[in-house]
Amino acid sequence: MSETAKHPLVLEACHADNRLQDLQMISVGLEKCQKSLNDYLDSKKNAFPRFFFISDDELLSILGSHECTCVQEHMIKVLDAPRCPNVCAGVVVEGKVEDWMTCVLNEMRRTNQLITKESVYQYCNQKSRVDWMYDYQGMVILAANQVWWTWEVEDVFRKVRKGDKLAMKTYSKKLHGQIGDLVVQVRSQLSKNDRKKFNTVLIIEVHNRDIIDRFVRDSIMDIREFEWESQLRFYWEPEPDTLIIRQCTGTFGFGFEYMGLNGRLVITPLTDRIYLTLSQALSMQLGRAPAGPAGTGKTETVKDLAKALGLLCVVTNCGEGMDYKAVGKIFSGLAQCGAWGCFDEFNRIDISVLSVISTQIKTIQTALIAKHKKFQFEGIEISLDDRMGIFITMNPGYAGRTELPESVKALFRPVVVIVPDLEQICETMLFSEGFLNAKPLAKKMTVLYKLAKGQLSRQYHYDFGLRALKAVLVMAGELKRGSPDLNEDMVLMRALRDMNLPKFVFEDVPLFLRLIGDLFPGLDCPRVCYPKFNDAVEAVLSEGKYIQLPHQVDKVVQLYETMLTRHTSMVQLMLLRCFRIDRVYRAITNFVTGRMGEQFVTPPVVSLESIYDQSTNNSPIVFILSPGSDPAGDLGKLADALGYGGNKLKFLAMGQGQEKRTLAHAPELVRWLKDLEKALELLTKPHPDFRLWLTTAPTPDFPIGILQRSLKVGWNVSYDFNESDFRVCMDILRTYLNKSHENGDAKIPWGSLKYLIGEVMYGGRAIDDFDRRVLRIYMDEYMGDFIFDTFQPFHFYHNAEVDYVIPPDGQRDDYLEAINGLSLANTPEVFGLHANAEIGYFTTAAKEMWAQLVELQPQTGETGGALAERSSSAKLPEQFKLDVIRKKFGEVISPTTVVLLQELERFNTLIKRMEVSLATLRKALTGEVGMSVELDELAKSLYNGHIPSIWRALAPATKKLLGSWMVHFLTRNAQCTEWVNEREPYVMWLSGLHIPESYLTALVQATCRKNGWPLDRSTLYTAVTETAIL
Repeated sequence: MSETAKHPLVLEACHADNRLQDLQMISVGLEKCQKSLNDYLDSKKNAFPRFFFISDDELLSILGSHECTCVQEHMIKVLDAPRCPNVCAGVVVEGKVEDWMTCVLNEMRRTNQLITKESVYQYCNQKSRVDWMYDYQGMVILAANQVWWTWEVEDVFRKVRKGDKLAMKTYSKKLHGQIGDLVVQVRSQLSKNDRKKFNTVLIIEVHNRDIIDRFVRDSIMDIREFEWESQLRFYWEPEPDTLIIRQCTGTFGFGFEYMGLNGRLVITPLTDRIYLTLSQALSMQLGRAPAGPAGTGKTETVKDLAKALGLLCVVTNCGEGMDYKAVGKIFSGLAQCGAWGCFDEFNRIDISVLSVISTQIKTIQTALIAKHKKFQFEGIEISLDDRMGIFITMNPGYAGRTELPESVKALFRPVVVIVPDLEQICETMLFSEGFLNAKPLAKKMTVLYKLAKGQLSRQYHYDFGLRALKAVLVMAGELKRGSPDLNEDMVLMRALRDMNLPKFVFEDVPLFLRLIGDLFPGLDCPRVCYPKFNDAVEAVLSEGKYIQLPHQVDKVVQLYETMLTRHTSMVQLMLLRCFRIDRVYRAITNFVTGRMGEQFVTPPVVSLESIYDQSTNNSPIVFILSPGSDPAGDLGKLADALGYGGNKLKFLAMGQGQEKRTLAHAPELVRWLKDLEKALELLTKPHPDFRLWLTTAPTPDFPIGILQRSLKVGWNVSYDFNESDFRVCMDILRTYLNKSHENGDAKIPWGSLKYLIGEVMYGGRAIDDFDRRVLRIYMDEYMGDFIFDTFQPFHFYHNAEVDYVIPPDGQRDDYLEAINGLSLANTPEVFGLHANAEIGYFTTAAKEMWAQLVELQPQTGETGGALAERSSSAKLPEQFKLDVIRKKFGEVISPTTVVLLQELERFNTLIKRMEVSLATLRKALTGEVGMSVELDELAKSLYNGHIPSIWRALAPATKKLLGSWMVHFLTRNAQCTEWVNEREPYVMWLSGLHIPESYLTALVQATCRKNGWPLDRSTLYTAVTETAIL
């Protein structure tokens, strides 16, 4: 470096004697140092696996320090608690850090087990239940409560069996009384920790109460009923003297992980179904894959189940930059410490990396199934804790998401997560905040937010989701504790108003206040006054010589109240952005540094590496796959049948880092395939028995040379169900039948089998309730004791041509002969459907085929100029002048007028999009601007008579073609024009509105306002009138 500084010219510095050799030697030495460092860190991580969950820099800072307290700042990533205790207390800190940290972990679990056991023993012993809760930590209280609740419920079942038919109702009354006692306790003066403890206990207690109320409603009287078996049941087992959790066929040991007071989720029926799916997948050593829109609680539900089982849950946010090595290290840590790993947005990872990850997961699952204590993973033998679990969450359909390969899908049990039940969540949260009249108040809250979301203007900062509801509930609890004698309706009304008004634009404030008035008729809650604060605000405005507007002081008061209820660093940053933008950069730097560390504000050194160097030598067999299909299983069976199984057949996912290994199976990887094409041209004498099998989705980038010399096979799958679904269902059936036989049960538990197979295993993929209902009907039709009736044999379906019946007992060949005698093409009647059921399917298939044919036709019928002229000459209506229309209706407007204004806003947006896109397309076709992908799609859609996607995104959902859609569009515009210029139509064309539900809701609201009815107790009734009356 000193010589280069003396001679800074590039050519002179690079052409110095032995300069290349010196640099190469330094590079080799650096690589050796880096490898040695990685090996050293891996040895420390394998000695204490939780070090896998912190970065290499953090681990080096721990190893390089002589103070044991340096571990303390990183414990938040090692223990699942918001605030970790002093880890050095009670443990002899000497020797290697990984050794005494292992002692800390073992002591933590031993202590938690001992305290939990003591709390179970001391439950209501010479003191009340509420006083007992003050003596122990929150996580201990939750576990002990669940143990005693489980025992009490099963004791009720025993009383019912002895003849006490009212035992369940009596216990339900007891639970209601316990909740009332806790609510009263919450409303008293408590410390912050005690309040959070009672809030968490109330959330679980309300769920327990709902379960018992459901038992009373449905007459659940037997301990073997599925409704009871499907719940998380807690037992303290004398042997091995620990806490055990059971759910259906799954049995899990409590992890005794230190949790602290980090809260629990409100448990809804959706949460129960997710819990059951996840626990059953855990018992079968499969992965779990909750999927659904953002904000539905996928990750939080996984974390909450881990809290219920006392286990550490490590959440990893996935991205395009993740490689298989980083994921493999996390897997290694999870496997060795028995923790759960939740990989958020898993389908954002590149497909080449996913292929390798599937192999890693399969290795772990194989070891779990075989109950190994140690196994080989990524070339290293590591220990295996069977409590580990791998979870992935996904947002299907989001931009930038990857379709999971079939090899990955087969390793996970899917479960659909939809929008949670907000009303039930509000009810439970209100109970936990000290409200006794929680059920009707929860209904009012959800109705208000639903109406506000539909009728207020569309603003980017408006939020009417679960997070906003929770903030209101927390403030309502604070107001309730501050004014315990105030009516609960008044408290909630004030919280709803004061928490929401600050964020509304001026035009929405009167409408929102009227909505609150409709939900709380007759109540008048004045604003809280701050005389001194108001005087100070007016004085500052006067000193600054500002003009004082009527609502200006009130806005400052709203800001003050927001700071009182939401006083966070982020709010301060937003205020700084409004008032002193020049201070924002430093403030953000300080904020990130204080919360996360300096490494997150220091610009990283970007190092781009390319390791794709592919080579192979074979003439391939190419499988062209449809989505969801995978021939790997059938290929393995074929190899076994031909004697090429075992070491003669090698499967390898063509993923990141695998390019230099010999290949026998690879998914689509365009860059590698180009190198493969060259290698195949040079290949002359391959081994006679050697075969190369390739799988690929249809892609225009697949090399033509390989296709020309290969055998091409199409491989399709009819449904998204795969072979693993069938195998898992067979395992469930076998488990329950064996259990019934061993216990000597007179009846097979068909109810449990129907639920697990129809609702969990196959129903977990179903999004629509009607689809799930069809699965339930199939379960009822095809599962029951009637299939074993020898007097009247059960026929799945039979007619003059075919008979679907269980064949009589016989040999394997007899069963194969019966199967071969069945028809290859099944009609809808075979599945219990009407013959017309296939009409919709074939209609859709024909339309899709026609659309594809239209896309394939030559688009040379007219020149670009003619198409541009036709496109630009389309007669579009003018945009509505919203400012003039709003002035016409005045400040006080009816609910139906609100719907009209929303319709006009949507029309203006759509018309503007159409005008701009057509004008840009004309310029592109005449060569004035470049043709983009979006414009090319627009031109093709106009040519083929389809609605362009950029228009369809702003229009109501429709299956019409462009011509009929334009007629529909102009007719809708005419209805709105008549509404603006003349009057509201006497007969409303509902399908002519963007959102017909908004107009129907507005009618209900207007009627309630006219008659003084409460909005949440009113609904719409439709009466069909005769034509003569009209």
